[in-house]
Formats: sequence, structure tokens, C-alpha cells
Amino acid sequence: MASYLIRKTFFGWTGKAKAALPNVVGMREADALAQIGRVQNPGTRTTAASTGVINKDRVISTNPAAGVANYPDTVAVAYVVSTGMNVTLTDTGDVVGITTGHGIVNNDPVYLASITTTTGAVINTQYYAKAVAATTLQLSLTPGGAAVALTTNGTGVLVRGYVGGPLA
Repeated sequence: MASYLIRKTFFGWTGKAKAALPNVVGMREADALAQIGRVQNPGTRTTAASTGVINKDRVISTNPAAGVANYPDTVAVAYVVSTGMNVTLTDTGDVVGITTGHGIVNNDPVYLASITTTTGAVINTQYYAKAVAATTLQLSLTPGGAAVALTTNGTGVLVRGYVGGPLA
């Protein structure tokens, strides 16, 4: 009898029909887990990484991918969660370079989760987006205020939302 149970699990048959994994990319982690849990074992976060356009604490990818059908009790879904958006910080024009499709608008709350090389901006300080364009924006300490002066070129990870609070 034991070998039969092992064989059942090995071949993936659990008596339930296969279910396709929903597309949860871009969802907040908790919402994504709830959606995955409806059809499969939610599994665990495998890693966190920064990305071009997906904001902090949102799912970047899953394994297996969306649409793949598996037996619900045999496959644990692994997923990657974003730590924020990769940006470039430029002294000339005090510009933050960001990927098209970022979804940020003027006066949105933002902060830098990390900074490499750049001076003039400080990590985990509340800023507001200013002069937002398709691939650039500036940082301001107040909504509609003056642009923060960036004094050295560098890179960072930008988060849309409030420092220590809810994400936008």
C-alpha cells in the first residue's frame, strides 16, 4: 500500500483535476498568494530583486509560469518579489531616470530604498515626484516643491509609496 501512495504522489495524481496558475505578476504579495492558493500550493518566496517597473512588494515572476496546469497538491509555486524600481540619478538637471511604464505621476509619494554614488538625496527619506515624464522625474521634499539637487551621478532603487507606510 505504501508504494502505491508514493507512486500516486510521484506521478502527480491526487484525485483532483489539474488547475492552471493565475497570472499574479504585478500584484501585491499577499493578494498574489491568495490567488495562487485558490488553485495550488502557494509555496514560498524564492528571492527579492529590483526591477524596471514593478513596485516594491509586488510579484515579478512565478515558477511555474502563469497558465501552466499542475495538480494542486503536488507543485509548490515559487515566486520573486520586487524590492523597487531600478533608477539612474543624474546631476545634470537633477533627474531620476526610470523605465517607461512606471505609473508614477506628479506629487506621488516616493523614496529611495538604496543609493549608489549619488549625493544630495538620502535613502528612506520621503520625497514627492515632480516633473514626471515618460522616462524621467525629479524628487521634491514637498508636493509641488523645488527639485532636490543631485550632486553626483549614480544609481538607486526607487519605491512608490510612503516611507514605512502603505505603497501607492
